[in-house]
Amino acid sequence: MTAFTPLETAILQAACDQHPEHARVLRAQIATATINARENTGSGFYTDIEIDPGSPKFAPPKFLSDVLVTLAGGVRLHCLVFARFGHLAMIEAFTMNEDTGAIDFRTAPFSPPIPDTTAGATRH
Repeated sequence: MTAFTPLETAILQAACDQHPEHARVLRAQIATATINARENTGSGFYTDIEIDPGSPKFAPPKFLSDVLVTLAGGVRLHCLVFARFGHLAMIEAFTMNEDTGAIDFRTAPFSPPIPDTTAGATRH
């Protein structure tokens, strides 16, 4: 199992905080998750998550969380957590026209996630 980065962990914790009714199952999935792939897109990143098919499932919408994180240097990331068939599936983080190609998301300092309340952000 590949460990989540501190940034990924904070984003996933925010999903648990935003869905307390599913937090126990989410935390159980996070504890045994496998990272299939990570990609720095140049304007953010994707983390593809695999959960054991036998793990407990939850019944939230496909879209779980929408938070903002500010990296050192002021780069703001809009961070989304998605689920598929009751399991965590992906973290997507993106900027609004900022270059992230040189950022190492594994070690980049960041502020604690806050709910994204920008227009159209809350899609729960």
